[in-house]
Amino acid sequence: MNFEDPSIYDNVDPDSYYSTLVDLPRLMAEFWQAFKNFPEIKLNKVETIIFSGQQDFLDVVGLFSEYVNITCNLNIRTRSIDQLHDSFNPAATLIILFEPHPNNEIREIMASSIDQNYQIIFISEEANGLFIQSPQINYFWIPENIREEFTGLAFSTAIFFSVLQKVGLIRGASSLIESLQAETQILVEKLGKGTITSQNPSKRLAGQLMDRLVVFACSEKMEGVARFWRSHFRNIAKTCVFHEVVTSTNSSLWNGVIFPEGVLSRTLFVFLKSNLLAEEAAERVDQFHNHLLTCGIGTDVVAAQGDNFLLHIWNLTVFGYFTGYYLAIANEVNPVENFLPQDLS
Repeated sequence: MNFEDPSIYDNVDPDSYYSTLVDLPRLMAEFWQAFKNFPEIKLNKVETIIFSGQQDFLDVVGLFSEYVNITCNLNIRTRSIDQLHDSFNPAATLIILFEPHPNNEIREIMASSIDQNYQIIFISEEANGLFIQSPQINYFWIPENIREEFTGLAFSTAIFFSVLQKVGLIRGASSLIESLQAETQILVEKLGKGTITSQNPSKRLAGQLMDRLVVFACSEKMEGVARFWRSHFRNIAKTCVFHEVVTSTNSSLWNGVIFPEGVLSRTLFVFLKSNLLAEEAAERVDQFHNHLLTCGIGTDVVAAQGDNFLLHIWNLTVFGYFTGYYLAIANEVNPVENFLPQDLS
């Protein structure tokens, strides 16, 4: 695939999805400033936080949940709107519900959550009379000037950290956003169209993924990134990809994996690795990697960069954003975001 031919981008990407990638640093700053207007809220004791709403938003929440768990000792979960109907959670639960265009179903969910004594933060446009007056519910209204930007990595990341800061669950979120913004600018320059394929790891990996059955493999602490890659590649590149979490409980199953010869030659396991993982977890991933190599199954490695776990997550995420885009170009499919109501497992 000749990624240096500028005509391929114009032909396959008529809506210029690429511009949303190179615009990530600016959007991060813009959204962060907009969400600073959210009110400060004092909560009762919180042990579990449940995020619910649009799938692209939940994918981004999944990226950071392990980081927040490690640094703040908070249990973060994600649930679709439908799953909230029948969920039963600990008493000290905060539900953060993001739904730009609410309907009566959302009102019913909020009423039910009040009955169960949960605290709720509802993020939306104005609810057109659907909102409920209750001390258990706090409303964060999205500023009018950014209401057309309800999807994307920058939007969801800014909301995630802003809400957690406004309720006092994390501190120093502004410095975190500034750090992510700076890293993104570096990656945009490194992974952009102007960087030739021999020096652009995203282009090279996209070329390897063409016409392959792809599995993103990782340790448990990197599962949020693997899920994000899976969802993003399905959505943008319209390609069939999977993810595999390597744990101590599933390692015994490796020898039972049998690939038909025709599938074997077209399979590629891409390992998402971080050198900040616990030694035991890293060893399990390496063992699985070596097992596949001895079986003759194709593998590749994407190593996270940065001096802390948050940067490892973020840099891998942005790398996946660009790689998914280049794979869409290689597959000659328009990289238009078209999320399903609930992502496939």
